[in-house]
Amino acid sequence: MTKMYDFVWPQSEDLTINVLYERGDTEDTLEPANMNDWTARMDIRDKDRNFILTLNSSPTVDYDQETPGDQPDTNVEIYLDAYGHILIQVPGNTTMPNHPVGDLFGPNQEKKKVVLDYDLFVKDGGNVKHQLLKGKIVVTRSATLWP
Repeated sequence: MTKMYDFVWPQSEDLTINVLYERGDTEDTLEPANMNDWTARMDIRDKDRNFILTLNSSPTVDYDQETPGDQPDTNVEIYLDAYGHILIQVPGNTTMPNHPVGDLFGPNQEKKKVVLDYDLFVKDGGNVKHQLLKGKIVVTRSATLWP
């Protein structure tokens, strides 16, 4: 079942998201999922559904399926372990001017906030995909722009 969760991300700040994924039939039988052979992907889009960022747990051949041709991505921003932990790390410079999120504040950084949509999927060892999280990321403008 997909959980809804919204985040606030101050501009310039490194974004760190920690998630514990547990599986079980009831609350009493929940156990952390062994995610050693799993992969994860999180896409972030603007309010018009335009692609902004993709975050991955392993290099990918084509991170943007909507653009013709392959757009490889060798960056790894999502880390999974055998104890159900999902760690997502996005550098703060992503929110700076001349970067994907930072440009959404406008040419003179006139907007006070930017609202983005995201969802987080995992793919288990059997190649079955699960949407774990979805929601909004509100990026708030900062007086300090520290790349």
